[in-house]
Amino acid sequence: MEVWFLSKRVNSDLCQSGGSGHEPAHAGFVGEGMLTAAICGDVFVSPPVGSILAGRRAVTGTMGCLLIVTNYTGDRLNFGLAAEQAKSEGYKVEMVIVGDDCALPPPRGIVGRRVKDLSVYNHEARLIKSPAELELMRDSVSIACQALLQTMLHSKTFPCEARLSAKVEYECKMRGAQRMAFNPVVGGGPNGSVIHYSQSDQKVKDGDLVLMDIGCELHGYVSDLTRTWPPYGRFSPVHEELYDLILETNKEYLDLCKPGTSIRQIHNYSVVYVPYISVVRLCYMGRQIW
Repeated sequence: MEVWFLSKRVNSDLCQSGGSGHEPAHAGFVGEGMLTAAICGDVFVSPPVGSILAGRRAVTGTMGCLLIVTNYTGDRLNFGLAAEQAKSEGYKVEMVIVGDDCALPPPRGIVGRRVKDLSVYNHEARLIKSPAELELMRDSVSIACQALLQTMLHSKTFPCEARLSAKVEYECKMRGAQRMAFNPVVGGGPNGSVIHYSQSDQKVKDGDLVLMDIGCELHGYVSDLTRTWPPYGRFSPVHEELYDLILETNKEYLDLCKPGTSIRQIHNYSVVYVPYISVVRLCYMGRQIW
C-alpha cells in the first residue's frame, strides 16, 4: 500500500483511490489545485479500510474531504466503510464513484468533447468467442482446477497459507500457465472472510477451513475459481451443513444462468433472497449463527 500526501489545505481535500492495477497513475495528479492524496492497494487489491482511514486523517482539512473512488466492488466497499467510520468520528466526508473516461479540450467554444471508455466497445467485441478462444479458456480453467486439486490433496502436509499459495502457483506453471491471473488469495479460518486477503502468513489451525481464490493465465486467457475445504481432511458438523447449504445455493444460481437473465439479476438474487433463506434454514436447524 502506498499513500502520497500533500500539505493540508483549508479548502476541501480530494483523495483518489484504488488497487494498483492502473490506479498508481493517480499519484501523478497529486499537487496544488489537484488531488491531495492517492491511496493505493496492492496489485489488483483494494486498499484496506485502515489505510484509507490513515490517509484521510492525514489530509482532511476543515472543509472536509471528497473521496473519488473507481467503480470497482472492492474499492466501493472499503472506501464506503471508511467514509462511514470517518463520519462517525466527526469528519466531513463525501464519496463519488467514477468510471474511466476523460474530456478533451474543445476545438472551439467552451464545451469539451467526452471520450467514452474504450472498454465499452472492447467488451462488446469480446462477447463472441472463436473456437480457438473457447479452447484456450477451457484449458486455462482445467489447469487451475488440476492445480487446486493437487494443492488440496497435499494441504495436510503443509497447512500454511504461504505454502499453499506457492504450491498452487507451482502446479499451475508446471501445467503450462505463463503466470497467475492475480495474486492467490489464501485465507485460513477467519482470514477467509477478509475480502482479497493478501497477507498469507498464518498457519491454518486444525478444525479451520481454508479458502483459496486463484486463477492462471494461458496465452492471454485467464481462469478464476474459489474453493473452501478443511486442510486436515474433515469437515466439522457445522461446516458440513454450511457446505451443503452453499452447494444448494450454487445450484440455484446455475439454474438462473439462462438466456435473457442478466448478471445484475443473479447478483441481486444472491445478496437479497439467498442470505435470508440461508438464515432461516440455519435457524430452523437450531444453529447459532451470531
